[in-house]
Amino acid sequence: MNIQAYCTIDDILKDAENASGLPDNFLDRFILPASRFIAGEIGEFLPVIETLRFTGDGETALFVPPLLRVTSNITNGDDSLAASEYILRASQHSNRPAWPNGPYCRIDPSPDALLVGAWSTDLNDVVIPGVWGLYELANALGVTVASEQSVSVETLTVADGSKLSPGMMLGIGSEMEFVSGYGSPTSAVTTLSAAIDGSQEEITLTNGALVKIGEVLRAGFEKLKVLDISGNAAYVTRGFDRTKKVTHPNGTGVDVYRTFAVKRACNGSTAAIHTAATAISRYFVPEDVNYLARQIATLMAKKSQGGYAGRAGNPESGESYFMYEFPKDAIAKVKANYRLGTVRS
Repeated sequence: MNIQAYCTIDDILKDAENASGLPDNFLDRFILPASRFIAGEIGEFLPVIETLRFTGDGETALFVPPLLRVTSNITNGDDSLAASEYILRASQHSNRPAWPNGPYCRIDPSPDALLVGAWSTDLNDVVIPGVWGLYELANALGVTVASEQSVSVETLTVADGSKLSPGMMLGIGSEMEFVSGYGSPTSAVTTLSAAIDGSQEEITLTNGALVKIGEVLRAGFEKLKVLDISGNAAYVTRGFDRTKKVTHPNGTGVDVYRTFAVKRACNGSTAAIHTAATAISRYFVPEDVNYLARQIATLMAKKSQGGYAGRAGNPESGESYFMYEFPKDAIAKVKANYRLGTVRS
């Protein structure tokens, strides 16, 4: 499945200054539709692995959709072309990508090519296995797979739950996995060493070293998000994810969310077994695209809260108006940053 998600739940929460929660299914209802709108309006910023076929026109230049890299030999008629046979270009005079971590849009024969002089004019006779899209950047998250993940398992467990957030596209080996939500928490990681009432935001744990800043905890049915830790004292957001703030006695078990629901084999990748300690990376989109996705998703949510009438609040406490969930000026400015030359397929 092809998934395009350009911001995460944590991104939205940071914009809201770590609010205690978001509307139900925020990822599916707002982030994914906002990202899909951007993909349709500008292009796809998460890479897709696919083999595409083209028909050449007998000329030396082959124009292609945004191509990030070629993954194996190109087939041109009866010839199999290694990388030394061709040059990827973003324009006639540039053999560099259109922007950092960006694509190419034409393929020319190398000056030293032995096999390719012109591209085959037979129907679909040029075959290019590649990674396609407008952007490809994957960086290590500093976390690894905590327990082996088989091919069919749709959860991923890590030792530090703060590193992952719903909405992330991950890279594990050659597979791309999409974080679609939280799984079941790891039970009784530590306990409360002092009772807390329904409002206090500083809690004391039996062993604060077992919990990481940014992780989501559960005490009883209440969720708490860790904002800071000093020794065994933790400063938290209470009633996180719209759970109810309640009192908890001394000795209450504290669970930690370190297992996440994932969609496997995304964007043309293949599901594989991932052993414990396998490194996990995350695919990023450009900062301006991330900002636009956050903006559109938030505006969509605000408009939905007013029954899609564009108005939220009331005359007594104040009203806000959210008429345009797709801000034309912002979209146009971001779109202008990712213009390619003419592409013929």
